[in-house]
Amino acid sequence: MKVSGKLNIAVFSIVAGMLVALGLLVYAGWRAARLQSLQVSAVEVIADLYHLTDNTKTLLMTNGSLADARKAWEDSFTEFSSEMTALRNNPDVKLLDPKLQNDISLGARS
Repeated sequence: MKVSGKLNIAVFSIVAGMLVALGLLVYAGWRAARLQSLQVSAVEVIADLYHLTDNTKTLLMTNGSLADARKAWEDSFTEFSSEMTALRNNPDVKLLDPKLQNDISLGARS
């Protein structure tokens, strides 16, 4: 084999390796972006859960109008429930471990 043939094979191998690495990098970036959107949804659910917890405490310890505290609690519960359902129905959940998928599904059902 001539030197030019060997050089062509070496250049082709380097270019092919770089293209494979670029493809893997693009895929990893795409997956990271999807997981980040899932993380944002999970943080919203947690924030709504904290708000629901605060309103539950207020409902249980209120000295004022029970109707106002109950209305605030119901609003918080509705918001939390809708965010949890949105998290469960998020298509990016399929990227997670099956145990985490099951935990999210159980949390939404409870």
